[in-house]
Amino acid sequence: MSSFSFGSDSLFSTVAESVGLIVMVWELEHDRIYLSDQWDVLTGSVCVTPSLTSAGLRAMMHVDDLSNLSATILLCLKGVNKFYDAEVRVRNASGQWVWLAARGRVTERDAAQRAVRMVATFMDVSQRKLAEQVLTESEQRYRSIFTSSQHGIMVASLEGTILSVNPAACQITGYSEAELLQVDRAGLLDFTDPRASELLEQRRLTGRCQGHLRMIRKDRVPIEVALSSATFVSHAGCLNTNVVLQDVTETRATERKLQRLTSLYDARSRCNHAIIESRTPQALFAAVCKIVVECGEFGLAWIALIDPLTRHLKPACAEGAQRAYLDHSLISVDPDIPAGCGPLGRAIRQGKYIISNDFLEDPSALPWRDLAAQHAFHAIAVFPLEQSNATIGALVLYASEKHYFDAQLVALLAAIARDISFGLDNMQRAIALSNNEARFRTLWETSTDAILMMTHGSVIRYANPALQDVFGYLPEQVVGRHLGMLQPQRLHAAHVKGVQQYVQSRQQHLNWRGSNVVGLHADGHEFPLEIAFSEACIDGEQLFIGFMRDITERKRNHDLIKRQNGILKLISGGTDLEVTLAAINQMIEEQSGDVLCAIEGLPDSDDLQAWHVSTAVPDSFSRAILRHALASNTVALSDWRLPLTVTNLEADPAYAGCLAIAREQEIRACSFWPILGRLDHPMATLALYYRHPRGPSELEHFLLPSVLDLAGLAIKNKRSDERIRFLAHHDDLTGLPNRMRFLQELSLALARAARSGHQVGLLFLDLDRFKEINDTLGHHVGDAVLREVANRLRANVREVDMVARLGGDEFVVMAEDFSDSTVLSGIARKLTEQIALPMVIDQQDCHLTASIGISTYPDDGDNIPALIRSADIAMYRVKEGGRNSHQFFDGRDIGIEAS
Repeated sequence: MSSFSFGSDSLFSTVAESVGLIVMVWELEHDRIYLSDQWDVLTGSVCVTPSLTSAGLRAMMHVDDLSNLSATILLCLKGVNKFYDAEVRVRNASGQWVWLAARGRVTERDAAQRAVRMVATFMDVSQRKLAEQVLTESEQRYRSIFTSSQHGIMVASLEGTILSVNPAACQITGYSEAELLQVDRAGLLDFTDPRASELLEQRRLTGRCQGHLRMIRKDRVPIEVALSSATFVSHAGCLNTNVVLQDVTETRATERKLQRLTSLYDARSRCNHAIIESRTPQALFAAVCKIVVECGEFGLAWIALIDPLTRHLKPACAEGAQRAYLDHSLISVDPDIPAGCGPLGRAIRQGKYIISNDFLEDPSALPWRDLAAQHAFHAIAVFPLEQSNATIGALVLYASEKHYFDAQLVALLAAIARDISFGLDNMQRAIALSNNEARFRTLWETSTDAILMMTHGSVIRYANPALQDVFGYLPEQVVGRHLGMLQPQRLHAAHVKGVQQYVQSRQQHLNWRGSNVVGLHADGHEFPLEIAFSEACIDGEQLFIGFMRDITERKRNHDLIKRQNGILKLISGGTDLEVTLAAINQMIEEQSGDVLCAIEGLPDSDDLQAWHVSTAVPDSFSRAILRHALASNTVALSDWRLPLTVTNLEADPAYAGCLAIAREQEIRACSFWPILGRLDHPMATLALYYRHPRGPSELEHFLLPSVLDLAGLAIKNKRSDERIRFLAHHDDLTGLPNRMRFLQELSLALARAARSGHQVGLLFLDLDRFKEINDTLGHHVGDAVLREVANRLRANVREVDMVARLGGDEFVVMAEDFSDSTVLSGIARKLTEQIALPMVIDQQDCHLTASIGISTYPDDGDNIPALIRSADIAMYRVKEGGRNSHQFFDGRDIGIEAS
């Protein structure tokens, strides 16, 4: 066939221009290839001859694409396939590779059916290939976050079938990944929790939902989770649901614990009122049972009294939704029968409270186990009641939660039981008096409130003993004096004016109830006071009767809960750890008054280091004194679980080296409390420093357990966040920077080099025959080898050099600030020598070598892909030359590769 050309008016030229394709005609008989003008447009090159040979065209293509292209064309030439399709890279005029999609067919054959002419088209698909690469990297990043996230993540179909889960979801639910994929999503929800239906309805209406609900783990243990869910379209075009879970059981338990304590403090106050107001023991029992059930959310609260004839315990009063339990329950104080050997019988015989926080597993509870299980009783507390120094019965409380009764709650309930016993004694004493006198004296002597009787001129006639507890004065110190001595001076005028207005108005009843004012203590300090006034005629004189209650503790508890809730919000809101811990320090210092507080992190060894949060105590002093405390108590840091207290630094010679700083800071005593993390390992310490020789106060003992929980929760959250951020830019196996981080740093290094005119070196390292180790010794040994290689690379490069893992057994070292190539040779030589040293992994001898290819900017490439490709080519030259060496990139390799 004669020569072929694309004229401006040819059909091929017209088609090429209209659709943006390159048209190629290959005359096989003469091996001539003709390309349309669009070739110049798409590749940015100019054909200096009207035609090319097949070898000339192959020289323009990437060597990695030639074998596939040749194979597909050969099948088409032989007539096996009608068309051939392939994707190839062609270098453009600027030296970059352009992706082209080729499609062609044989258009003419000779009499022997040999191909004579082939026509093909090429389309520029570079943008699509780039998009595919970006998508692949994005999916890899998503998968890394998906697998390393501390939050549980599930992907499910709209029908509820679980499609994929991450390890955290398995840990939260207790299922393996394979098991979760077989579980219907709805099977994880506790539909007895009304919030589950509400969230499902919210998702149905809006496509997303967020809130809290109860889930059931594989072991059937219910947990509280924070859940957020959103509907999205998958790559396959299906509507799926992404569900993110966070186990907040511990956080919610802390909140419930604080709320429970607050409610029961109120219960104690109300019980004291009931003691004052009740005329009979039966009325007191009824009031107490009702109050504790309302405030403590107990399933059953009852007062058990001993029947002197049968020695059985009979309910004097019972409250709660599970009162029917008592209809079928036989309980005794007789130690010779099983019914008398349970917690209730033992507590009454011993005269001290007994707590069973796992009642269904308590061996002594066997006679009531089935009945208790029916009523969902998992914890029981028994508090003996006394009258005239003899145990007459007990206050008995049942809870549906295991381990419901913690130390703080038990102390509070024991105080309520003592108050009841005190009230019973007072009632017994009052029986000997007339009813009116008995009621008055019980109120007068047992009230925890100060009670005053005063004239219209505010002169005090009578005062009860509680006045000393509230105001610090004995009754005889205030009788005959003006009420103003119990008020700050600034309030006197307003009080006098109010009394005058009442007297002049001739009202028949005075009703000042529940007013909050400020009282003045005998020692001069002001405190919050709740007052209630009434009026009565006593001995022919009109007197005001005032009830005054010190509400300092109530306000402190209210403020404490408010501050604790505020700190919980800081933690859940992701506030900086130092800010959160500073808020905890401030809360302790404000609650305790004369204490300085510091929180500092502990390492995994006895060597104290790093972060320290305190506005008043130097970190060096805090670390030094904690070392002395641990040493003097012969406690290793890793074994530290209990608080350490030094009540007088001056008196203990072990702290002589710290006295200078202690005196400078005016510190005379201290105590250290471990903040425990995973597996009860100490991860931080809370230190209290006192201005005077002493140990922790009762208030601090009450305050610190919840404070330690808050601080531990904040530190754990911070560590989880830092771990996620670390894994986004580092390889999880070796801890080295990953490909994404390396490319970021390399881009910055090239920019610096372009400005300064310096060089950047890349050492591309591939382990020789690493696959043999994986195949023969197992992947766990292979992983250990990769970690050891990473350690050796880190240890044998300069501080200014960067080591990264690109994936598999490929590593890279980026070098800056070097004078000439001999520096890079020295680094490469040192690395190959170190990697060649024997390794013993899992009692197995492993021998490795490495091949290193070196390229430099700008000589071997002025952009990232070119620089990496050059180093890669040089590395393969080392492989071909026998491995275990290094080689610089030679520009002549490009031509060799193309051929």
